[in-house]
Amino acid sequence: MAYTCAASIPAVLTFPSVAVRVVTSPTMHVSWHVSALGVLVEQEERSRAISFIFSGLHVGSLAGLLVAPPLIEHFGWEVVFYIFGVTGTLACSYFAFLPC
Repeated sequence: MAYTCAASIPAVLTFPSVAVRVVTSPTMHVSWHVSALGVLVEQEERSRAISFIFSGLHVGSLAGLLVAPPLIEHFGWEVVFYIFGVTGTLACSYFAFLPC
């Protein structure tokens, strides 16, 4: 009995892990950044622009981790979701109107 339960634990944990990866994987790929740069940036400046985007992804993650704790401490955890949601919506609407 103990062996059966222990053997089923990896299978139980694997399904949620795969499900999360299937759902979030399309949002984490940066290939659309690169293809957008192919249209918006001249060939001589593409490597610099790609480096800027990749460094921005890391800086954004770091900034979020540094800003979130004080906001949660002073205003509650809900405020972090509202601020990041509004910021993401504004950024998305800005980039939606860029010429392609």
